[in-house]
Amino acid sequence: MLSYFNLIDEPWIPCYVEGDERPKLLSLFQVFLDAKNIRTIYTQTPLETIALYRLLLVILHCAAQGPKTKEAWCRLWNNGWEYEVTNYLNNKYDRFFLFDQKYPFFQAPNLVSKEEDPENGLNYWPITGITFNKASNNNPTIWDHNTDDQSIEVSLDVAARWLVSQQLFNLGAMKSGKKAEDKSSSDSPTTRHMHFLIRGKNLFETLMYNLCLYNIDADKPFVGQSSDDKPCWEQDLKFDSHQKEVLGYLDYMTWQPNWIKLKFNKNNPRKVSKVLVSGGYKFEPLSDDIPRFDPLCMYYRIDTKTKKLGWEPYKMKRERSVWRDLNALFPISDGSTNNSSSKIKEIKRPSAIELFANLMKSDLKLPKIKYLPIDIYGVSTQPGQNKIHLWRQETYSIPLDFITKPDEAETALLIKYFNDSITRSEKIARTLIRSLRILIGKDVVNSEENTEKTRKKTKENIKPYSDSLEENQKLFCNALSVYWANLSISFQSFIAELTENRKQAINNWENEIRIAAFKALDFASQGYEESGQALKRVSLAQIMLQKLLKKSGKEGQAGEGTTDKSIH
Repeated sequence: MLSYFNLIDEPWIPCYVEGDERPKLLSLFQVFLDAKNIRTIYTQTPLETIALYRLLLVILHCAAQGPKTKEAWCRLWNNGWEYEVTNYLNNKYDRFFLFDQKYPFFQAPNLVSKEEDPENGLNYWPITGITFNKASNNNPTIWDHNTDDQSIEVSLDVAARWLVSQQLFNLGAMKSGKKAEDKSSSDSPTTRHMHFLIRGKNLFETLMYNLCLYNIDADKPFVGQSSDDKPCWEQDLKFDSHQKEVLGYLDYMTWQPNWIKLKFNKNNPRKVSKVLVSGGYKFEPLSDDIPRFDPLCMYYRIDTKTKKLGWEPYKMKRERSVWRDLNALFPISDGSTNNSSSKIKEIKRPSAIELFANLMKSDLKLPKIKYLPIDIYGVSTQPGQNKIHLWRQETYSIPLDFITKPDEAETALLIKYFNDSITRSEKIARTLIRSLRILIGKDVVNSEENTEKTRKKTKENIKPYSDSLEENQKLFCNALSVYWANLSISFQSFIAELTENRKQAINNWENEIRIAAFKALDFASQGYEESGQALKRVSLAQIMLQKLLKKSGKEGQAGEGTTDKSIH
């Protein structure tokens, strides 16, 4: 087979170029050399987007052979990377062909189909088997109306993006193969992690802001690296064993949990419809206590009297917006954790953000900005299951001082107000839950005027909304979703206003919390029949919410309630 479609000079990465209204496909060479004129990478799904950013960072690390120190990072910032990247891509040109007899990019050339070997070969999958936004294999049909029995062809640029995102976000699942070890794959190293990407005004700034120090001798970005560390396309892999040592950061970033081979279509070489997939290399953590800290991810550790756990990554949760944990990004001077959960004893911020904060405090002339845009990517999954419930990208503009100057008195005070406001929203969520219990008939208004006899009579006269635990849980979840969704809309305005007029910001946030609580209760009440019993429950629930909010407001003014646990 001839070598075909080289990613270095074939357009396949969708980018918004300055002055263009629509994304344009660019090659790797064009992306790096025109980075200062590219606003951002834009693909169909957040997973593809962050996968491409991570791939570009690996190539930049390889080209720069580091950077090993802050001084090396600064030289790259001041002088650009044109020479280093051009030299690297020219030297490794033969390793970037999408189709190649010996080194197909990010693939396993030794996979054979049943057409080639009826006894030991693999069955072809539809090309949709390696993407997340089409119905195929473990992807639910609700994502897309295509199914496995439909033949779909995609262009080579699409196939290349699907290939990269599948390798970087694989969920352990059953694959093809004759042997038992071939039939299953492990998760990619950071599949279930939340990814934080600092966004600059152009692609050059974005990549540089997220380019961590890479120095094997200094254990950067993590421990346990070998001098043989290389990305997968530079290694002469045999694909004869599923056990493989993680050589270091570059090997980790280009791990192959799947062995994949795209089928070359001789009749239409610009399209792909089939792919071979087998279980790939099994990824094993370094240890429970000292994981490989990914520079774009954030971690926490729980330490209790009864149980000590190792580091865990922050993950996307279907029912929880990211902003509710955003305060974990802000270090505080007393050494304690800055998080709404009292169980978390230690937090490790993304090392890319740590480096950026240090660089901003140095003499290096970086752009002067007041707010730092951070894109946060991730997927929501069930632990131990291989189905993605949703993927999400959220963007927040964080006051730069929160990241770079948390110890200064004024900034520390703003961070405290920020934390208190997040805690306040969590507390009102619990207040909302108490009102919802009234709504479903599981509780009654508890006031001074209610004697035990009155409360008992009220409980007997007002029938519950439903005796079904599932129905009641659904009502609670839907109402809380409405509450948090309304606050998500107001949150970014709150951050911006906090640095300009903190008193006004806190007052406005308090109003938004109350409005969101009543909207959630109203939403929950809409499904009720217009009967006397139902109207009684709605009325009592509204009375309860009003009383609790009034009481809670007085407590908030007194400075109470700043250590509440999170409500999901």
